[in-house]
Amino acid sequence: MKKILLIALSFALITSLAACAVNDFEAYMTSLDKTTNIVRGQQSMNFGMDIDFDTTGLTTDEIKELNYIKNFHSEFNLTYDDEVKKIIARNYLNFGGLGFDTVLYDDGEKTFIKMPVVGKYLVLDEDFLQRYIDDANNGEQYISNKSIEEIQKKWVDAINRDDVFSGKESIMSTPDGDVKVTEYTIKLTGEEFKNIINESANILASDEILRNTIESYIEKRADDKINIEYHKILKNFKQAMEEGEIKDLKYIAYIDIDGYIVKENIEFEMKFNSSDENKIKSFKYFLETNLWAIEKEQEFDFPELTEDNTLDPNDAEQGVPFIFENILKDEE
Repeated sequence: MKKILLIALSFALITSLAACAVNDFEAYMTSLDKTTNIVRGQQSMNFGMDIDFDTTGLTTDEIKELNYIKNFHSEFNLTYDDEVKKIIARNYLNFGGLGFDTVLYDDGEKTFIKMPVVGKYLVLDEDFLQRYIDDANNGEQYISNKSIEEIQKKWVDAINRDDVFSGKESIMSTPDGDVKVTEYTIKLTGEEFKNIINESANILASDEILRNTIESYIEKRADDKINIEYHKILKNFKQAMEEGEIKDLKYIAYIDIDGYIVKENIEFEMKFNSSDENKIKSFKYFLETNLWAIEKEQEFDFPELTEDNTLDPNDAEQGVPFIFENILKDEE
């Protein structure tokens, strides 16, 4: 059953990597390069997927499980300064109506998280980072830089000069005040979009770092009743893409007078022919990002850590919602 979620999350991974990478063509590409090199600022991201399942023949318990993953919504707000290595990232996640908040802090000396549910802080020391997250100091990664660069190149190469259109100028309200922006639209057909997604999946299929990361996670989290293999995840994902029809694909970027992309919108809907192997009838995807306070001095309000408000690393799992504890423990 969790194959369905893995397919959806695989799609989110590929489109997220591509988003780091998407006369009008030259103006857009110049702004894209300038925006990716911002050193300090603030950013918000609003992301979600709404999945419509075919529940024919499913048990009540199976339908209940699907209800947890049919609607996913995430809000992300980031204040950062790469020069002084300080970050505050506020996150809100909602799975099927179950919502929780986390906050990640990095004050330049230590990294810590305000855990959901318990409301205490967890300091991510080196041992914890090596066990649970990507330890950048040791060069460990979830996905290789080579794959990221290749996927970004696929998307950039797919954008032809005729695909980028400059639209109307307008005034946009931001936390900085009113900003004059120009709207840029990138238009791809559903088949063009599917081809890029499949080519990106092929790149991921040969990424040993991503393979080892996923297989290691499955081995640690799944029980003996489940048999999920990396190549099958990608195979099922590609099969679902082949059977699907992309509708209402839209990408719009808003560029300010300084040449920064201050807002992006991506939306589309994908419909599938439901079968015994594929219980997804359709899903809608949306992503909105906003940037402001670009290259301005940032203010950081870090909490004071005490013995009473700090969580022991050995008790960290009490701050993890049950849905994520069991997400890979169910049957396919």
